Amino acid sequence: MTRANGWGLFSQIELPFVVLLVAGFLIRSLVSWLFHYAMHNVPLLWRVHRVHHTDTHLDVSTTVRFHPLESVLSAPLVIGTVLLFGIPPVVIMLSELFDAAIAVFSHANIRMPCCLERTFGLVVITPHLHRIHHSTVVRETNSNYGATLVYWDMLFGT
Repeated sequence: MTRANGWGLFSQIELPFVVLLVAGFLIRSLVSWLFHYAMHNVPLLWRVHRVHHTDTHLDVSTTVRFHPLESVLSAPLVIGTVLLFGIPPVVIMLSELFDAAIAVFSHANIRMPCCLERTFGLVVITPHLHRIHHSTVVRETNSNYGATLVYWDMLFGT
């Protein structure tokens, strides 16, 4: 739809699909990181997001424990990003599928062998990294904002 209507940056330039896939995925991941950062650092937004953090036992069910307003607040940001950049629908679908899989994985109550933890932890948010984010220690809760990739936290020092 964005390409057909000439909406967004990617509609203005011809790029190979793999470039669109990687760029769209990284942009979507960054927007998710920024939204999560805001949810922790803007007091009014934290009141909405802390519903997710009230679960005292982190497990797969924590993945879907959110205040309904969180989806309402994130939707315009995601839609605006898709339109601004002209991210193709297939890229958004793949990105959202990957995001959902990593969300379930990172909230799972599992301990991985150290070598797997270190290897996976170089790229994606692992259960150990996300357990730190769900800590009751404020300094730890206000870290590790990435939903899928660890790179944004590395880049921004969080």
